[in-house]
Amino acid sequence: MASAGKADKPIKVLCYTWNVGNAEPDEAELAHWLPENGGDFDLVVVGTQENKFKPGDKGADAPDYDEAVEQMESEGKPIPESDSAVQQEDMPLIEQEAVVEAKNKWDNMIAHRLGGGFDVCGHITLWQMRLTVHARDEHVKGPAKCITHVETAKSATGIGGVLGNKGGLIVKLDYGTTTLAFVSCHLAAHSHRLTSRNKNCQEVLRETKKKIGHKLLDAVSQFDHVFWMGDLNYRVDLTATGATFDDSKEGHAAHHAAVLDLVEKEDWDELMKSDQLKNSQLRGEAFVGFTEGKYHFKPTFKMERVPDCKHKLQRIPSYTDRILWKSMPQWADRVHQQSLTSVPLVSTSDHKPVCSSFEITPSDGLHHAGERTFVSIVVCQRCCLRALAQTSYLCQLLGIPRTTCIYLVNMTLPGISCCSLQGDAIPVAPIHSGEVAFCASHSNIE
Repeated sequence: MASAGKADKPIKVLCYTWNVGNAEPDEAELAHWLPENGGDFDLVVVGTQENKFKPGDKGADAPDYDEAVEQMESEGKPIPESDSAVQQEDMPLIEQEAVVEAKNKWDNMIAHRLGGGFDVCGHITLWQMRLTVHARDEHVKGPAKCITHVETAKSATGIGGVLGNKGGLIVKLDYGTTTLAFVSCHLAAHSHRLTSRNKNCQEVLRETKKKIGHKLLDAVSQFDHVFWMGDLNYRVDLTATGATFDDSKEGHAAHHAAVLDLVEKEDWDELMKSDQLKNSQLRGEAFVGFTEGKYHFKPTFKMERVPDCKHKLQRIPSYTDRILWKSMPQWADRVHQQSLTSVPLVSTSDHKPVCSSFEITPSDGLHHAGERTFVSIVVCQRCCLRALAQTSYLCQLLGIPRTTCIYLVNMTLPGISCCSLQGDAIPVAPIHSGEVAFCASHSNIE
């Protein structure tokens, strides 16, 4: 329970996502995004991908992990099934130990920059992915403690749907009366794998559903606010707006030049018309109901490993690194994004980091026993009748009196097909356009 006077203060959160590119970060470059001693933030959330390196791995010396894994798969070589970098396969033992030591170096860099006033309240890893929630000391211990019920979960969505070269990490916590979840993902790479990326998101939610919070609901269906970030790997594809480019090297170069022309003109809105994530949202295929800020900066991938932004010809410049959020309907106006920026001066990776700061107005104490809370279950309109028909069963599962249920059914988007009910007869993600919500006593849910 939050201490007196804490519950009405805005929760200040800094979210940071970065594909480290398997190169040793430069600790001095943390100053470009992380305030010394954490500034005035209550929570600092850091999600990283490809965050494994040998001491001294710098810039062009670092391997391209995505391409290494895919090359091994195409050649029929076994993919490591443990938390081991591809480049460790033939390392002497002493070098493998150096990689393990370096794995902690990033965490130590962050801790040193934040100083003694912060503690880690949630931390989870999967292969080369890491997600850590840092909180101010007084929020996690002592008489003013307000962070409780911390839970973590992970999902591997990589090769064969089981390996951890891709996947998602979740940290959930209660901050006083406000429930928060942070998701960090590394989704399928390459422009042509859009469908795989969307399926990755569904798989992350499905595989973590019984591991955090209420066991019958996924992460986006039960917490006040969910922040989703990572190297989501969605690409800019100008063919989505009618441009044509062939599959030749010359066609790729022309596509690359056309995107760079929009970048140099700072025509961010036109770029976003060709963004795969935005278009997936519009079609109801992924991240429906999520919000993003304006990406008024250059695409963060694929970069030369130098300060500032110089895009490599190898890939179409794209906004692969993203931060989104979704709130329960009654709390939608409680999240205020204060900033959304890239960090071009970070020079050691082929991705530029993205960070965003938020202020969250606390929820109004609806999570106390005996009071009413809301859980949102998202379905498409065609499924609503099926969902309503199963309400008695749903209420029985959750111990909710039948008379307490309230339904909010929205219009469906054109072209959205019927979603399937998943697990325990509850319609959950993949997220579609309509909503069914019910309210009940939180004490009954617990």
